[in-house]
Amino acid sequence: MAVAWTACAHARANLDEMPAQVEARYGAGTEVAARAEYLARDRNFKRAINVREFSHEGYKIFVTFDTGRSVSETFARLDGKPLGENEIAAFLKQNDFGQKWQEQQVDASAALQVIQKTTDAKTRDALRDSMVMRQWKLGDSLCATYYGGGTLVVETSASHVFRKGPIITL
Repeated sequence: MAVAWTACAHARANLDEMPAQVEARYGAGTEVAARAEYLARDRNFKRAINVREFSHEGYKIFVTFDTGRSVSETFARLDGKPLGENEIAAFLKQNDFGQKWQEQQVDASAALQVIQKTTDAKTRDALRDSMVMRQWKLGDSLCATYYGGGTLVVETSASHVFRKGPIITL
């Protein structure tokens, strides 16, 4: 367990960082998605959203930038195994801004019933992987979600509301 904590402590990106700060830590990432959109309230303001992928010390990390600032970070193990408790705790700690994350109640019973009734193995696996297993909040501005496939997403609340689910399928 100490090994997982140590590796995780180095595989970190912090919300609100600029691309240069993230790339200084991991090296050049690969851009996997980009788009620009106009905000409805102000047609003159164009926001640029891009997602960069990094592989670092046993983790696959996707960082979503909105107008040059990190708003969402997705963490998964390169070996495909689920994140352990110590890894989850370390990733949350790296983005706690000195506050305490509050775990939220998640009722997965309805989703589990649907998954159990699904006969197609690929569909069942996809449903399980995207199922919310655990959630945390940090004040009104940050949230974190751990999905059944072993992926942790830490993001600003605005980013979470905007996309309503995982942005990247690992």
